[in-house]
Amino acid sequence: MGAFCAQHDILDFAQLVRLKTSTLTWHAPARWGDTIDVFVSVAGLGRTSVTVQFELRVGDRSCCTVDTVYVYADDAGSPQPIPDTIRQVLLPDNDTR
Repeated sequence: MGAFCAQHDILDFAQLVRLKTSTLTWHAPARWGDTIDVFVSVAGLGRTSVTVQFELRVGDRSCCTVDTVYVYADDAGSPQPIPDTIRQVLLPDNDTR
């Protein structure tokens, strides 16, 4: 999440999100010596949360996907609405594919 936010110039946002859930689904193996590429995209955007999908690929083969839900929160940990300026950056058309 930190690298994605740094790439999109919203690193302050990354410091205020809390990981809620993360689900990994295996599709195919990766073997010792394989070069693994990681693609990151926003799969969903709610009022206080964002779902980020990480896809790990070896060439054209998808090895696994990781769907992670982050909740934007204040310093006390209470969920807060994601600011509109951040929402514009997080919209699904801003991915790294």
